[in-house]
Amino acid sequence: MRRQAWQRGYAGLLAAGPILIMATLALLTFWLERQTIHQLAEVDPQPSNTEPDFTVRDFVVKQFDANGDLSSELVGEVGTHFPDRQVLRVTQASLRRLDQSAAPVTARAQRLWAWDDGRRFELHGQAEVTQPRDGELVRMTSQRLYYTVADERVWSDRSVRVQRGPTQVITANRFEYRTDTGVVQFEGKVRAVWQRRGS
Repeated sequence: MRRQAWQRGYAGLLAAGPILIMATLALLTFWLERQTIHQLAEVDPQPSNTEPDFTVRDFVVKQFDANGDLSSELVGEVGTHFPDRQVLRVTQASLRRLDQSAAPVTARAQRLWAWDDGRRFELHGQAEVTQPRDGELVRMTSQRLYYTVADERVWSDRSVRVQRGPTQVITANRFEYRTDTGVVQFEGKVRAVWQRRGS
């Protein structure tokens, strides 16, 4: 009886074997696809269809307004330009935007994409944007930040941490910050911490 039960169990396992193997392969395929998509999104949000037309190292790019005043400065370790996307990909980047009507904006990231018009930037990997506001420094950090000059805003669809001065810290799933007014809008799970100032 015991042998017959073992034989029936073994036969059932053999019958279910192909199904288990297919389910395991499906799960592995799904996991690999998710990992590949995640890695591509982190490496290059705008894949290029052509080869870069130039590469520069340890560079500084400065832009000036119509009056000859400095309006922006971009510093990077390696800059690679893709003509089809009209974008410059920069590693270990630091950006400084100067505006006569608002406080200067400083941005840093492991990788930065700067569009040729100088009006749109994407920051990836330990991204940080800062701006002085009412005597205090507003610091925004996330793994991905977007900065658009035309509508004067910094935003992210990733978890973000916003600190104002030494005492106020707010974390959220998504946010939008206006560089002209300093107004911040948070979305998702929001957590705020206010620390008492030292006497």
